[in-house]
Amino acid sequence: MSVLTSSIKYDKKFAAQNILYYPWVGKEYYKSNPRVLVLGESHYYDYEVDGNIKLKKHIDQDHYFTRDIFASQRNNVYSNTEAVLSNNLIDCKNVANKIAFYNFFSHCLGYGPSDKQKNKYINKYLSESQELFFKIIQILEPNLVIVWGTSNMWNWMPHNESIYISDNSVDKQYYYVDYPNTKIIHICHPSRDTDLCKTACNIKSFFEKNNYRYPL
Repeated sequence: MSVLTSSIKYDKKFAAQNILYYPWVGKEYYKSNPRVLVLGESHYYDYEVDGNIKLKKHIDQDHYFTRDIFASQRNNVYSNTEAVLSNNLIDCKNVANKIAFYNFFSHCLGYGPSDKQKNKYINKYLSESQELFFKIIQILEPNLVIVWGTSNMWNWMPHNESIYISDNSVDKQYYYVDYPNTKIIHICHPSRDTDLCKTACNIKSFFEKNNYRYPL
């Protein structure tokens, strides 16, 4: 089995912009049509980190944390997204080499989605995360950002200077005035998507309307 590895093409630019967790960047990302950045919500600490100050500090400083998780945790959160982009629910692994992946929040948000401290972390890091998101767009120049989530992530995403586009194939679609070549769409979070075929059809319709190649 081949081991997934990220491109390091943009790492100096990530470092210069003080990006903590470097995005995963597939080795075929830049020549893909379209260039797709998949945007997740956040990372969480494993419970084994609780009380382990040294390990927690390591995670908080590990630039490759996102990449290591993306490459090693091939669960349905990642594979479902790759499936709808490849139009193949069985063999979709090569999509990972064609996309970029990044979590919106710039730090771990506690010890899981039900952590009572999560809102505190969200309030602490939201503004910073919004600013860093624009830096990621500047560096990676995606044609399309696919956001995981249509509720919370919609509320957390920056909407200043955004232009909403009406499109029946994708309900939430917009772009920013400063980045007109980067369209943003929201999809059901892949861990909760019960109809991947419908999502794939919506993605296909969106791609075709924008003259993108589908499947990716």
